[in-house]
Amino acid sequence: MKLNYRLIVSLVLVSVLGATSLSMIGWAADETPFMKVTLKDMRFDEVGGTELVNSGSGVAITLMMTNVSKEFEQSTLTFHSELEDAVGTIGGEGLEDHVLTNGGSYILEHKKVAGDLKVTCSGGAPDVGKRESVVFLNLTQETSEGTYTVSHIIKEVSSQTIEDAIVAFDTATKAIAKADTAIEDAEERGLDVEEAKNSRKLAKEYLSNAQQLYYESKAEDALEEAEKAVNAAHDAEAKAGAAIGGRSYLNYGIIAAVIIVAVVIFVLVLQQRKRKRGVY
Repeated sequence: MKLNYRLIVSLVLVSVLGATSLSMIGWAADETPFMKVTLKDMRFDEVGGTELVNSGSGVAITLMMTNVSKEFEQSTLTFHSELEDAVGTIGGEGLEDHVLTNGGSYILEHKKVAGDLKVTCSGGAPDVGKRESVVFLNLTQETSEGTYTVSHIIKEVSSQTIEDAIVAFDTATKAIAKADTAIEDAEERGLDVEEAKNSRKLAKEYLSNAQQLYYESKAEDALEEAEKAVNAAHDAEAKAGAAIGGRSYLNYGIIAAVIIVAVVIFVLVLQQRKRKRGVY
């Protein structure tokens, strides 16, 4: 199996940029000119140490709408969410509280609005097998002048297993690269590193399997294969290093043997000279 280097690069980029980019795409500024919209609160369980939403976590969002234009008699708000069992509400001064169904619409009577409006959205983050961008809330406003975005919230949903798998992909890739270096070094010395090459080949196969399993949303299996890839790559590097170390020890042994032989010869020659001189 061939390594999917494009996937590796994309996963690394996701890992590096994920934490900073999430805050940028998590809340899209409102586009409607007929009210001011503020994200008041958004609650969910995070994947440890990140801003990623934990798969299956409960989600609760609160928006506040102020300065509602009286330019229109009414406008239509459409509510959509990719959360599981998503439901919303809208209410405020001058209006009765109303339940927003997913995909449904609400007629906003502008003249009746006496103050601020509050919109809520709640549901569950979907269970995912790999990192997924999920629309938590998309609220649009249709007026006689056109359709506008009121709120568009997207978050990345993941899990600890998924994040561990992504890290393992990177670790395996780096371990294979180190094995490559060690094998090349050994080959340049004319050493037999066939066993090291076999381990490296196995590491690449494990990593390729892990990548495929990740795209199939099988994070646990992907993590297991990636860990096998790491171990096989370390084994390959160790075997190549052992070959180099074995040659070094052999060389040291030869040098030591030569020195011993030289010392013995020197002693014998010295004794022979002493005998010739009559010295015992």
